Parts: sequence; C-alpha cells; structure tokens
Amino acid sequence: MDEDDVLQECKAQNHKLVDFLLRPQCMEDLVTFITQEPSADVEEKVKYKYPNISCELLTSDVSQINDRLGEDEKLLMKLYGFLKNEPSLNPLLASFFSKVLSILIGRKPEQVSLEE
Repeated sequence: MDEDDVLQECKAQNHKLVDFLLRPQCMEDLVTFITQEPSADVEEKVKYKYPNISCELLTSDVSQINDRLGEDEKLLMKLYGFLKNEPSLNPLLASFFSKVLSILIGRKPEQVSLEE
C-alpha cells in the first residue's frame, strides 16, 4: 500500500501482486479500510491513503478481484455492514463504499443480491 505504483501494477495485472491481493486476509483488509473508521491515533496515510488505494484496488478492472469480492459472502457481509454503522457515516468512507458497491452491482449483479 505504501508503494507509489501499486495501482498501476494491479491494473497491469501483475500476477504476483494480484495473487497477493487475493489472499483472504488482504481482501478483508481492503474491505476494512473502506468500511471502518480508523481510530484517531493512526497515521494520516492510514486514515486517508489506505482507504483510497483500497477503493481503487477493489474497483480496478481486475476480474479476479471482482470475482473474489462478489463470491465471498463474508466479504460481502462486511461490505454491507458499513450501512449499519452509527450515524453519521463518514462521507469519505461512504463515497468509497458506494463506488465499490456500484462497480460490483454493474459487474456481478447476480452475486451481490441480498436475497435470502
């Protein structure tokens, strides 16, 4: 996340990077960065840079990332859990959440439905 070219490498579908990002813990961390308010004592880059990069990675046109996010019920529930946060929602995180969800709905509509 601290590397300047992580987004470009992901979009270029660097296999090692994509494989790393697809690890369950990495995917969970990416979703956490865009859905949970960071604590007040964390560095600025964790508050702003990491959520932004996480959003960009999750919405990049890398089908493996879209597939993993859309197919993993635990990740989807974590993503949807953002809507249960106490009001008022952080506007920056809300924008990241809505961007990720709109991309998922567009690319994987059958996977992100909330039907029970």
